Order: sequence, then structure tokens, then C-alpha cells
Amino acid sequence: MKQSFVFGIVLSVSSVACADLPDANKLQNLQKALTDKANEYKMLVNGAGKCLDVSPAQARNNGARIQLWDCNPNEFQRWKSENGRFKNTSGKCLDVAGDVKKGGTIIHLWDCNDAPNQKWSFDGGRLRNAGGKCLDVNGDVNKNGSGVQIWDCNNAINQKWSHQLK
Repeated sequence: MKQSFVFGIVLSVSSVACADLPDANKLQNLQKALTDKANEYKMLVNGAGKCLDVSPAQARNNGARIQLWDCNPNEFQRWKSENGRFKNTSGKCLDVAGDVKKGGTIIHLWDCNDAPNQKWSFDGGRLRNAGGKCLDVNGDVNKNGSGVQIWDCNNAINQKWSHQLK
């Protein structure tokens, strides 16, 4: 009697647990939705709350200047992390305009490619490039229009970044 009672409880718990699990299709759909969400275009926000921005008039041009600006609905403040690159909604990528190891080299937009000039990774809240330098605000972190460059990595606010929906 005691054995059948325990077996009955185990069977009941198993039935409830299985009944609450989603089927494989639902899990696949959920996984795709989470992947899509993680890969969607988001804002790159600096430590002071300003967004990485491209002027709409220049956003489709190679060499377009990257700047800080108040975060707003401008589509050209949206960046997608894709294969180690940050691709803008214009279809262009965040690119080091020259030597990936030379501090002070400016950042601009360029056609997406697999060159080291476009390789970025998050490292402790900083964006580090393939040359080991970090994305750095060249000027006032609170001022619209401040440009960006690469520089030796440090823990200053001008190198703090997050990739977020805002």
C-alpha cells in the first residue's frame, strides 16, 4: 500500500511537470525570439548617457563622422552587433579610420567588411578593438557633437559603453 501510494505521487508529479513543459516547436520559437531580440538594433550609450550617432545627411556615406548626441528616435543611433562588428541601420559599420593600434585614430562609418578596423568586443563595459585600443570620446562626454576615437584602454567615463534599447 505504501509503495503504491509513493508511486502514485511520483506519477502525478511527473504528469504535472511534463504537462507544463512547452513542446519542441514552442521552445524553438522562444529561442529564435530571444536570439532576434539580442541581435536587434540598439543604441550604444556612453557613461554619461549620450548615444553614438551619425548625422542622417551623412549616414549612408563611407567616412561619415561618428559623434555623441542626445539619445533620440533617430534611426542612425541604432547599432547591431553582428560577427564582431557594429552595423548601423544605414548598413555601414563602425570603423577605425586607419591604424587599429594608434591612439587618437578617429572612428567613422564604412562599408562592412572583415578587416580588423571593424572588429569590436565588450570588455568590462568598454568597447575594445582588434588592435587592443578602446572606443573613446574625444572631448566632453556630455556634449552633443563630441567625436570618438581609439585610445589606450582605461576606466574613465569616456570609455564606458553599453548596448541597450532605450
